[in-house]
Amino acid sequence: MHYLHGILVNISDFADEQNLEVLARQRAMSETEQYHGQVFDWRTEEDAGRYSEYHPGFGVTLGVKEPKKFLEEFNNFVDSPLREAIATSEWLKHENHSWRTEAQIKTIDGCEKILENDEIREVNGVFWSGVKTPTVFSFDKESLERIWENEERYSMQLYRIKKIVQLIDGDYISDSYFYDAEWGGSKIPKDRVEKIRENPSKYAIVYVDIHN
Repeated sequence: MHYLHGILVNISDFADEQNLEVLARQRAMSETEQYHGQVFDWRTEEDAGRYSEYHPGFGVTLGVKEPKKFLEEFNNFVDSPLREAIATSEWLKHENHSWRTEAQIKTIDGCEKILENDEIREVNGVFWSGVKTPTVFSFDKESLERIWENEERYSMQLYRIKKIVQLIDGDYISDSYFYDAEWGGSKIPKDRVEKIRENPSKYAIVYVDIHN
């Protein structure tokens, strides 16, 4: 699966202003090479790959040259891990996810259409649906025992719970979509976010097409 990642790098120490994009990309690659085999098994080194239509050239947005665009991109990327964690948490409310017709949904006990961004997903009369779980997962004795017994219904729940914890804790994973190379994680403190917003000329966002 391919993902577009935005890697934030500090470029304030670069003296060669004519090659800032190249230097920013080199730094982004160097600072994230350690995640090869974990976050990605392959990635574009020189440009934004299949996302080059939206991020042409070297696939870099420099705050010093395009402050408005940089801030728009930064504001979009910086909360990506949280948005992904929230979206993943929605999957815990249902099981047996599938595309079904209205008639099929009515024949399955507890089955209902699933809302995504407060909208029902429908394609040619077929709806994205799932069977409502008895309770939203919690770390109680019963839930933990079910995981221990490895019942099929809870294997995917465990995967999603692990993913949610990684995202909100700032671990850099494929689904983070954002990484701050200077800070060393995908979650950064509010005071740092404000500092970056106040000094966009010191930073760049490097777009990377990763596969995992």
